[in-house]
Amino acid sequence: MEEALENPATEIETEDTQKVDRSGSNFSYLFHRIGTMVEQNLIWATMLMVLLGVVLMDIIFSLFLFEPYVQLIETLSGSAPGEFAEVDIGFAPEVWQALLGIVLGTLILVISIASQSIPKLIDLYMRDVKSLLYVWLLIISGAHAGLIKLYGEINLMRESSRVFNTHFLIIICGIIAFPYIFYVLRLTKPTNIIEKIYGNNMDLIQSLTSPRSHAMVHIHSVVENQQYEMFEAFNQLDDILEFIDFKEVKADIIYYMSR
Repeated sequence: MEEALENPATEIETEDTQKVDRSGSNFSYLFHRIGTMVEQNLIWATMLMVLLGVVLMDIIFSLFLFEPYVQLIETLSGSAPGEFAEVDIGFAPEVWQALLGIVLGTLILVISIASQSIPKLIDLYMRDVKSLLYVWLLIISGAHAGLIKLYGEINLMRESSRVFNTHFLIIICGIIAFPYIFYVLRLTKPTNIIEKIYGNNMDLIQSLTSPRSHAMVHIHSVVENQQYEMFEAFNQLDDILEFIDFKEVKADIIYYMSR
């Protein structure tokens, strides 16, 4: 009699545990699908992130930081700066075009030259989040300056946006430009490319030990996607090993593939 009472209780606990596991698996699969969609559309995802970031920062600067910044200028200069609406912003779009031309020109030149000795190099840059974020920041900031100029011509002045674009966005992006160019040049070094491919593959392998991956191990599409990404990394290293002639680079590839 006691065993008959214990068995239903045990079955109920087992069913509850299975329901919890299923719900956890569903949430994990949902996050996986979102992450997969972001990775597959990384260009547009980074564009949306930068666009939202610039819009939010413009609003925050207008509401909370514009007046303190004007007061700071008055304190440091010892005189009132006057109306920022009277400042000519016609130079800003040209500055953004120059910055974008320098960065994109460097990217195109470096990738076109390096791709002659390293296959599939463009794939790394198309998936490099730092490069995508910075390039989109230049494009969206330039569009931001163009809109400010356009609205200024029809007497729709927004002083805080003028200051935000010319005093902050241009300065920040201009300072980052040359370190980014050096970052691009350093990334084209064959040993750095191999190390990056290997690092991305190891991150994927280590993520397989996470509870989220264990919860989705029964989902065939997830497993197939993980296997595809791992073999794609090995195929890329194998292509570089066959294509390149430098012995040191081949030694690095063999070393990383055998670890």
